[in-house]
Amino acid sequence: MRRKAIIAGKKVFLSETPGNGDQVWFLFENEESSSMADAQHEFSLTGYTLENGDTENSWSLLIPAGESVLKKLVPEVKEKKKSKGGMGGFNPMADLMAEYE
Repeated sequence: MRRKAIIAGKKVFLSETPGNGDQVWFLFENEESSSMADAQHEFSLTGYTLENGDTENSWSLLIPAGESVLKKLVPEVKEKKKSKGGMGGFNPMADLMAEYE
Protein backbone atom coordinates (compact mmCIF):
# COMPACT_ATOMS: atom_id res chain seq x y z
CA MET A 1 0.00 0.00 0.00
CA ARG A 2 1.37 3.40 -0.99
CA ARG A 3 0.38 6.51 1.00
CA LYS A 4 0.96 10.06 -0.22
CA ALA A 5 -0.09 13.57 0.77
CA ILE A 6 -2.54 15.07 -1.71
CA ILE A 7 -3.03 18.60 -0.31
CA ALA A 8 0.12 20.61 0.39
CA GLY A 9 0.50 21.70 4.03
CA LYS A 10 -2.40 19.55 5.28
CA LYS A 11 -2.66 16.05 6.72
CA VAL A 12 -4.76 14.70 3.85
CA PHE A 13 -3.56 11.46 2.32
CA LEU A 14 -4.34 9.00 -0.45
CA SER A 15 -3.46 5.31 -0.22
CA GLU A 16 -4.04 2.81 -3.00
CA THR A 17 -4.03 -0.96 -2.88
CA PRO A 18 -5.05 -3.75 -5.24
CA GLY A 19 -8.33 -5.49 -4.43
CA ASN A 20 -9.82 -8.78 -5.54
CA GLY A 21 -9.30 -9.53 -9.20
CA ASP A 22 -8.97 -6.40 -11.32
CA GLN A 23 -10.18 -3.90 -8.70
CA VAL A 24 -8.06 -1.16 -7.13
CA TRP A 25 -9.07 0.58 -3.88
CA PHE A 26 -8.31 4.22 -3.00
CA LEU A 27 -8.45 5.38 0.62
CA PHE A 28 -8.71 9.16 1.11
CA GLU A 29 -7.91 10.20 4.73
CA ASN A 30 -8.30 13.60 6.38
CA GLU A 31 -6.23 13.66 9.58
CA GLU A 32 -6.85 17.37 10.18
CA SER A 33 -8.55 18.00 13.54
CA SER A 34 -10.89 20.79 12.51
CA SER A 35 -10.95 21.46 8.75
CA MET A 36 -12.80 19.74 5.93
CA ALA A 37 -10.70 18.72 2.93
CA ASP A 38 -11.75 19.22 -0.69
CA ALA A 39 -9.87 16.36 -2.36
CA GLN A 40 -9.60 15.92 -6.10
CA HIS A 41 -7.82 13.05 -7.77
CA GLU A 42 -7.23 12.83 -11.52
CA PHE A 43 -5.46 10.23 -13.63
CA SER A 44 -5.70 8.53 -16.99
CA LEU A 45 -5.98 4.78 -17.32
CA THR A 46 -6.90 2.55 -20.20
CA GLY A 47 -9.38 -0.23 -19.56
CA TYR A 48 -10.52 1.00 -16.12
CA THR A 49 -13.19 3.36 -14.86
CA LEU A 50 -14.00 4.98 -11.55
CA GLU A 51 -16.96 3.62 -9.67
CA ASN A 52 -19.22 6.65 -9.04
CA GLY A 53 -16.64 9.09 -10.45
CA ASP A 54 -17.44 12.66 -11.47
CA THR A 55 -15.95 12.11 -14.92
CA GLU A 56 -14.19 9.27 -16.65
CA ASN A 57 -10.86 10.07 -15.03
CA SER A 58 -11.36 12.04 -11.79
CA TRP A 59 -12.93 12.16 -8.34
CA SER A 60 -13.84 15.26 -6.40
CA LEU A 61 -15.00 14.81 -2.82
CA LEU A 62 -15.29 16.58 0.52
CA ILE A 63 -13.77 14.72 3.47
CA PRO A 64 -14.85 15.87 6.95
CA ALA A 65 -12.15 16.40 9.58
CA GLY A 66 -10.89 13.14 11.07
CA GLU A 67 -12.71 10.93 8.55
CA SER A 68 -11.85 8.83 5.51
CA VAL A 69 -13.51 7.86 2.23
CA LEU A 70 -13.00 4.60 0.32
CA LYS A 71 -13.37 4.54 -3.50
CA LYS A 72 -12.99 1.76 -6.06
CA LEU A 73 -11.54 1.55 -9.57
CA VAL A 74 -13.09 -1.22 -11.70
CA PRO A 75 -12.47 -2.70 -15.15
CA GLU A 76 -14.21 -0.73 -17.88
CA VAL A 77 -17.25 -2.42 -19.38
CA LYS A 78 -17.51 -1.68 -23.07
CA GLU A 79 -21.00 -1.52 -24.53
CA LYS A 80 -21.51 -3.86 -27.43
CA LYS A 81 -22.94 -2.33 -30.55
CA LYS A 82 -26.32 -3.69 -31.46
CA SER A 83 -26.48 -5.59 -34.67
CA LYS A 84 -28.64 -3.97 -37.31
CA GLY A 85 -29.77 -7.39 -38.39
CA GLY A 86 -30.38 -8.01 -42.04
CA MET A 87 -27.82 -9.54 -44.31
CA GLY A 88 -24.29 -10.06 -42.97
CA GLY A 89 -20.97 -10.33 -44.79
CA PHE A 90 -19.96 -8.42 -47.89
CA ASN A 91 -22.98 -7.33 -49.83
CA PRO A 92 -22.93 -4.30 -52.13
CA MET A 93 -26.73 -4.14 -51.81
CA ALA A 94 -26.71 -4.20 -47.97
CA ASP A 95 -27.49 -0.51 -47.56
CA LEU A 96 -30.30 -0.75 -50.02
CA MET A 97 -31.71 -3.85 -48.30
CA ALA A 98 -31.48 -2.15 -44.85
CA GLU A 99 -33.75 0.64 -46.09
CA TYR A 100 -36.54 -1.87 -46.74
CA GLU A 101 -36.30 -3.59 -43.32
